[in-house]
Amino acid sequence: MTSNRDPASMLRDSSCQARVLNASDNHATFLFEQGEVSSLLKLTILPFRQRLLSQISSNNSEGGETARIIKLLQHYDFHLSSESGAEYSYYNATPRTGLWNSFLTTLTSFVGITSSPDFGPLQCEFIYPASDRQIQRASPSPSSRLIHETPELYRHVTEPYIQELKQSGSLSWIDNVLSGEKEKERCLLDTQHFLVNVDTKWRSHPDPKTTSREVWYQHEAVDDLYCLAILKDKNVSSLRDLRGSHLAMLKELLDVCPKVIEKTYGISPDMIRCFFHYQPQFYQAHIHFTRIHNEIGAQVERGHLVHDVIQNLEMDPDYYAKRTITYALRITDPLYHRIDVFQSSKASQAA
Repeated sequence: MTSNRDPASMLRDSSCQARVLNASDNHATFLFEQGEVSSLLKLTILPFRQRLLSQISSNNSEGGETARIIKLLQHYDFHLSSESGAEYSYYNATPRTGLWNSFLTTLTSFVGITSSPDFGPLQCEFIYPASDRQIQRASPSPSSRLIHETPELYRHVTEPYIQELKQSGSLSWIDNVLSGEKEKERCLLDTQHFLVNVDTKWRSHPDPKTTSREVWYQHEAVDDLYCLAILKDKNVSSLRDLRGSHLAMLKELLDVCPKVIEKTYGISPDMIRCFFHYQPQFYQAHIHFTRIHNEIGAQVERGHLVHDVIQNLEMDPDYYAKRTITYALRITDPLYHRIDVFQSSKASQAA
């Protein structure tokens, strides 16, 4: 399983099949399949490349999409920037100058653009192997639904689902991060109860391995601020597990973390949004820090401000064990399927 652990090795595998999973003005995600093993390559891209990708994915000839994706990516050199020690790794990809000029002529002619496009470096997130849940999250979904999760629904469906994921070993990368074995260069603060890192989604951040922290202060990339605090208590998988006993830790985190971010990046604490997600991307409780003007991840049906969480727990130490929490789920999400089966069964029994 480790022979294609990096993008370059994967691209050399003649059995590899590839397709475009998702493409926007700034990002694209490729799905690669090698027998029973799947992997994801997520790229930070420019608008021109989005148009190119739409051309690649619209080619319906057998093998055409794979060939075009691989041909495109083989014109890049991939340089490892960091890794989690599990399935996640991060690369900077730079075009090979010698091959690139001739390739640009082919591409601009193919896409129908006469002006010279800006094909600069790419930032890449490589997930190998990728689980069904990771592939589902990266795929466009036909629809989403609002879930009103009662304490009963959580106990019977969501909590067993979370425990299955944790027991599968899919969160081993978090242990590597919390121990400092991986992503140490991204760490802003490490305390007894939590660790604060530069989130890997902050793609415009200066390379933590090659730039000094003095450069980070008021860098132009601070507009895209995205940091992450991961709680170290393994019994706190999500917002649902928070109790009154966690108040002191949450208050410390809310006091200390914005100050560390201000000292590192020059951003005033009153410009920093601090919030949980529910449902979260992974089930070890964590808190997101973004600039107030940046609405990424701040949807009303998903975000829960830490200030509000603290106030709710002060009113009732068991607040999140008792309340119904509303959130959106894609209909392709495995959790949605389990919830649908449970609710259908319950409705049949009541009929």
